[in-house]
Amino acid sequence: MHTAVIDTHLHLYPNYDLAKAFNQLLSSSADFGPEVTRIACLAERHDCHYFQSIAQGDMQVSGFTLLNSNEAELTLKRDKDQLSLTLLPGRQVITQENIEVLALACAQDVADGQPALDVIYQVNQLNGVPVVAWSPGKWFGVRGELVKKLITELKPQDFMLGDTTLRPYGWGTPKIMQQAQAKGFGVIAGSDPLPFAGEESWLGTYYTVADAEQVYSPNELLHAMKQNTQGVQWKNTGKRTHVFNLFNRLRKNAASKKRQ
Repeated sequence: MHTAVIDTHLHLYPNYDLAKAFNQLLSSSADFGPEVTRIACLAERHDCHYFQSIAQGDMQVSGFTLLNSNEAELTLKRDKDQLSLTLLPGRQVITQENIEVLALACAQDVADGQPALDVIYQVNQLNGVPVVAWSPGKWFGVRGELVKKLITELKPQDFMLGDTTLRPYGWGTPKIMQQAQAKGFGVIAGSDPLPFAGEESWLGTYYTVADAEQVYSPNELLHAMKQNTQGVQWKNTGKRTHVFNLFNRLRKNAASKKRQ
């Protein structure tokens, strides 16, 4: 059995300390041995292109060496202990309806402002993995009805759902997510850090542990999970935020946006 630890919802922002961010990702998986595959799925905002900058050697991360890179993935090695971390490219898309769809394992840009259904279709056409990501308040009302419609009209192989650290303890699994799982849609977990300094400490804290009977590349593994391929199973684990911390994080995020 081959095991991978995957943060499926990773943002990198200009006010982050990248060395701290990548060290945190590896520290979060310290309970796993060096033999597991450590994967981070980027979901970059429209104005961020860290994957491209690191892959092309335009940006170095202190304490890490770039082992290899191509359009599909890049691998960094931490110098002090030789642990490896594979990054997959991806985009964060804010749809016309103001829900968040991630385009994981997708190197191409996907424009904001399109209908969610079109975004899911486009990401699939680009051979990426679309993920409809949960976010505080965004699955209620009209937007909640939209997510229900997507689950009803599309197939489990068309997209996955994303859970994040921003769903605090005590907040049960959203009913829509439960309904999706009952229909066969996969749910994966990620840190979803917010865009202000200090949020690097959340990277890798909530994640998916995938076990596969055969060896997959990180990119192939993510697609196998989306397709619910036989011999691949996973669970979501790690830590999420507490209610007080959630409000504090959201308050700091709002203050950061105001300063910008």
